Amino acid sequence: MTERPLPKRLKSGLSWLVLAVCLAWIVRFFARNPAELEVLLEIRPLHAVGLLLLQLGYFALDSLRYQVILEKASGQRIGFLPWLRLFVLGRFLSTLVPQLGNVYRGVQLKAVHGIAYSDYLGSFVAFAWVGTTVNLLLAGITIWLLRPGMRLGGLPAAAAVATSAVTLAAVPVVLDWVARAGWLRQRRLAWVHDRLARVLEVAVRSFADLRYGAAVLGLGLVSVAVSCTSFSLAFLALGAQVGLAAVLVLYAVLQISNYLVVTPGNVGVRELLFGLLGPELGVTVGEAILLSGLLRVAHFIVMVALALPFGGVGLLGDRRLRSRDRGAR
Repeated sequence: MTERPLPKRLKSGLSWLVLAVCLAWIVRFFARNPAELEVLLEIRPLHAVGLLLLQLGYFALDSLRYQVILEKASGQRIGFLPWLRLFVLGRFLSTLVPQLGNVYRGVQLKAVHGIAYSDYLGSFVAFAWVGTTVNLLLAGITIWLLRPGMRLGGLPAAAAVATSAVTLAAVPVVLDWVARAGWLRQRRLAWVHDRLARVLEVAVRSFADLRYGAAVLGLGLVSVAVSCTSFSLAFLALGAQVGLAAVLVLYAVLQISNYLVVTPGNVGVRELLFGLLGPELGVTVGEAILLSGLLRVAHFIVMVALALPFGGVGLLGDRRLRSRDRGAR
């Protein structure tokens, strides 16, 4: 058995160290503020059921939005249930082993549906890019309209969020312009140019089709609405009430943390970020941490309930899949 290269072992070690530090901070906080945990005993079963149903709806909407993007990218039709299976199992595997779900989806799409990995990668970029950008724009506009005086880290919240949205929206467009200009066609960078051009064609240029763009944006808006309802219900279950602006800020943090992964599943990191933002959004540190925890548990329960009948447990022991995952990293 060969040892993992030092950079990979170092990265893994740092990830677990960050996880330990975040969890230690959270445990220390609740040890000093045990009253903040008592609210968990008062959560009503109706609220818990509502959270699970909303998470189920979120899964279905996100799966459908991803399917629309992937079918546009590849030109292949995929049935809703076959894709839902791939979508759920991908989320399930990536939650337990970072990036394993993307490897699984890429392999299955190529083998079963003949979809190139570059098309899948382009659809993934478009899915993450559009979803996060739309959410940030909505958050910025909502803060500007409803809470213009809100500040985050000492900065005007509306301006900070809107700037982040514009920056995120511009990055793929700028990269697409660079790829079209041919600056990467030098001999050493030709491979990078070819792959980048295909990914950007899927992620950016596909939106020239207005019907497709409207479908993706429409599904994205409905998904945001379901998620915000889930956040509001979770706060209600904890006995806290917050406005739409605060909910959208926290949802934006959740969206970004889904793609900038520091620890496995960003456990601890997301909870700490929520806790630090909580007082600036009108809730306590404990309520914000517990919100993240409630949403994480509800998401995991629904994901496992969907993944088990699809054969998720059996995939974890698939040595060929794990070997491909190690090769991809």
